[in-house]
Amino acid sequence: MSDFIKKNMPLVVVLGVTAIAAVVLIVLVVIHYQTINEKMLNIDTINTNINEITSQANPRIVTENARLINEDAAALQQKTKEQQRVLGCYLDPAIQVFINTLQQEAVTADFKAAVKDMTRESLAAILAKHVEGFNLENPDAEEVKKIYQAVKDEILATAGDEDQEAFTKAFDAFIAAASLVTLENLKAEKDKFAVKEAVFLQALGLPRSFKNVEFETYFVTYAEDLVRNKKIPFENEADNNINQIKLLFTAGKLTVSADGEEESTVQLDQIQDFNLPYIMARIQIYENLIMNMSASGLKLVTLHRANDYKPDVVEENEPYVRYRTVVKVRGSLKQIREFSNLLHQEYLKNRVYRVTYMSLSSDDPDKKEKPGRKQKDYSSEVTQALAYADMQRVELGLDVAAEAEGGESKREKNKVYLDSIGAPLLGIDDRVYAVFHIEYIVFTGDQITNAKK
Repeated sequence: MSDFIKKNMPLVVVLGVTAIAAVVLIVLVVIHYQTINEKMLNIDTINTNINEITSQANPRIVTENARLINEDAAALQQKTKEQQRVLGCYLDPAIQVFINTLQQEAVTADFKAAVKDMTRESLAAILAKHVEGFNLENPDAEEVKKIYQAVKDEILATAGDEDQEAFTKAFDAFIAAASLVTLENLKAEKDKFAVKEAVFLQALGLPRSFKNVEFETYFVTYAEDLVRNKKIPFENEADNNINQIKLLFTAGKLTVSADGEEESTVQLDQIQDFNLPYIMARIQIYENLIMNMSASGLKLVTLHRANDYKPDVVEENEPYVRYRTVVKVRGSLKQIREFSNLLHQEYLKNRVYRVTYMSLSSDDPDKKEKPGRKQKDYSSEVTQALAYADMQRVELGLDVAAEAEGGESKREKNKVYLDSIGAPLLGIDDRVYAVFHIEYIVFTGDQITNAKK
């Protein structure tokens, strides 16, 4: 045996190494197999746990998922707020001008830090802290000034003497921006109605209103300014008077006196206090409609509301209301189209209109045809059409004078060209009447009123 080993030493060595390697591999296989069995057992245990968790009514949420869900919820809430504020919150851009100006003009480090992250929401929160004890539905001028002063004081709590001017500049910038969206004179030096302060507070969520005794004086002053500066494009100049504006904005009715003269039944001092916030809301809607009429070149024929002063539609369990208005205007088809487009684009300025009905007529739809009435004279339109045709002939090099001298033969020769041109016989009349039925949608979810206290 020993001789065999000596003679076959290389073979013995190889066999020995092979045997050792085989033993090592067998051991590794056994260890790996045991590991696999343990992993399989763990997987079974994990699957069992998963099944138990998913079978629960409220499964546990992984920490990372919870973070992502919270982030998504916050983003959705912010987007919802942004969309809500498109509905009737038209002073938001002016408030943003106030914030931007305040941030730019701040001087001291403490005040800069305080206004760095200022938002409309943070300003509204300041207002909400300082309305306790005030009559918010019908505040008088002194109450408005006190609320405004409390808000101003808190905004300037960290301000130094150098920062006082910053607030003045920011407030003036706000008034300048707000003046662009109203017919109301916000820049008057004498402001016994606290109009500027009231508009600022309205931008933060406090609806505009008045004490009844102040509203009458305010409204007459307001109407006088509209009449004096002809800010309303009435169809008839005779309508540009205070009585007509009373009817227009407070939606009163006309009565006919014994001598046949129309009289306004609107008595401003008899309007009940609880109606004033709604009247002010409607005034600001009508102002915007009138401004869009002026921008498009239309003339106002009539504008009125239905029902009482309150919103016509209040969404159940929803923070939205709708004010309905019927407006009749006169102008060209182009001007009517422009007016309609302007209403549609108002959402870019945080106003939303919904036109539910529209009609067009060449005659005033509210004036009934009387027996024996003379037909409308279209001679001016025909004259314009013929002048337009003459202009086209000249542009084609046709001799208009030669037509007259050459008689029918010359006119017939030119007719070949004229037939391909045509002349406008419709659409050139600027006395087209249009009736719009309009809904104005307002977000009221963050308004501050006594009812919420």
